[in-house]
Amino acid sequence: MELEQWFQDFDRSTLINVNLIEPLLTNTNSLVHSRPYIVSAYGTNNKYSAVDVLRKWTYLYNALKKRNINIVGFSSDCDSRYLKAMQLSLGFFARAPNVDLLTGYDKLLNINIPKHWKFFFMRPTQLFLCMQDGIHLVTKIRNRLLSDTATLFINDERIDINHLLQIIENHPKIEHNLVKSDIFPHDRQNYSSCLKITSDDVLTLLKQRDNKATYIYLYLLKLIILTYVKTDTDILSRLYYGWVVVFSYRIWW
Repeated sequence: MELEQWFQDFDRSTLINVNLIEPLLTNTNSLVHSRPYIVSAYGTNNKYSAVDVLRKWTYLYNALKKRNINIVGFSSDCDSRYLKAMQLSLGFFARAPNVDLLTGYDKLLNINIPKHWKFFFMRPTQLFLCMQDGIHLVTKIRNRLLSDTATLFINDERIDINHLLQIIENHPKIEHNLVKSDIFPHDRQNYSSCLKITSDDVLTLLKQRDNKATYIYLYLLKLIILTYVKTDTDILSRLYYGWVVVFSYRIWW
């Protein structure tokens, strides 16, 4: 009876939240790779705020620091609460009242930003860095193409997922290697389909068919993959592609 009462009166977790940590290696040998492992896993009812996320991050930072482990940054998916927590922790046009992430800490990260970089909006001193997980970022941008409510344009030209469908219908598979499930995936987190719709062959066909807006959108998505996901992208190319995407999106919006 008591167990039955618990199920009736208390919130039950419907999801599992998993926190992983990945060490930074000092060995730069390309054959040696860091591997993440689980720090904690727990049930959640998904009822939390951005401030709760920020408190969790600072707790993890302090708890690991006591064990001589320094956290450089946090990465998460594109949940709006996590994005807000990133804004608050980085001071990116947002501030949390009564939350001070700089006072009382040693070994703060100092970001040497040239004074003439007026376009770079980041506080020069940070406790830790934050970023969206690369694969979630890629799938989120791809999923925008699948929206039934959003209509995307570049200038007066429409960005349309149906342009890819037309390629499948009008070109042999050997020219593009696409199937319909790559364009309309059942799993919205299907990353492999993002790789296939941004392949050089697909981009070439879009260009030939004069689907300029769709081509630009998927080309920028390809640059995001090269910047944030591909491990073999060299650092200078990574920086170049990343800033091309940043400036393109800023001009677009």
